[in-house]
Amino acid sequence: MMMLCYFYCIPLAWFCYYIIGPTVFVAGMFAVKRGIRNRRKGLRQNAFVMMFGAAIKMCLFDVHMLRETIRTKACALTKAFPLFDCSLLAITKQETMKLGFIGMVVLVLVSIVLFRYFNLYVPDRKVVETTPEQVKLRQWVKFTFWMVIFLAAWTGAPWICALVLGGTPAIFKTITVNQIAIGVLVLLFIDFWKMESCVWVVQADKMGKEKNKHRHLQESWTPKDTLWMTVFLFLLTMGLSYVSNDILNPKKITDAPTTTGTVKSWIPDIDTSNPMLDRNQPKFQ
Repeated sequence: MMMLCYFYCIPLAWFCYYIIGPTVFVAGMFAVKRGIRNRRKGLRQNAFVMMFGAAIKMCLFDVHMLRETIRTKACALTKAFPLFDCSLLAITKQETMKLGFIGMVVLVLVSIVLFRYFNLYVPDRKVVETTPEQVKLRQWVKFTFWMVIFLAAWTGAPWICALVLGGTPAIFKTITVNQIAIGVLVLLFIDFWKMESCVWVVQADKMGKEKNKHRHLQESWTPKDTLWMTVFLFLLTMGLSYVSNDILNPKKITDAPTTTGTVKSWIPDIDTSNPMLDRNQPKFQ
């Protein structure tokens, strides 16, 4: 149990820590949209504060903590990256300072954009109500649902190929599950953004006056229900793909994570063997 927690729980915990920033920023965007539709000024103000706090975390703290990963990815794209010296094995202090300065510049730019939209969307404004048919929500949700089914099939296909063929084809390493999952995340963002444009709760006095406009609320199964079911299938598929990734990319002994700060790391590696018994050593005449 401890080994499973070491190999799976700890990377998952770090992933959750780094994903907090983008998640809070996107949640703030949806909060602004809902605050505009429901005409709630306090919700819109709090949403902009959330996005600004998420930008501070990503541009200052996350960039500093992920400096080695950013350098590795940048040098993998091009060996002559202008910010880093890819000939060195580790990032230098000067490169860390440059990366932190770039993070501060990005934070200033994001703050200017947020301040502009804060002045634009915080005042109350009348919003035109739209229906799912007008924003084509049903078509987008169906497309996302079938993409999730394709993602699940692509996740399970390496298992079947490993059992039947004794190996996995190279196409599963060319088109990875992560690439398809990113596309599904973009589709889910579009679906939820379109869903926020529609009205799902209507007062009783307006229900009779605009019955045709709110026809989608009288259905037993709405595109909103299909979208939430798609999200559940997507999360279930990603959980299974996290484990199946070990089959496509088996870890070697040399790929084991190195730990620093332990007692063993402070003990010097001293060779106490007898050199006279080593066959590789030259013999004395």
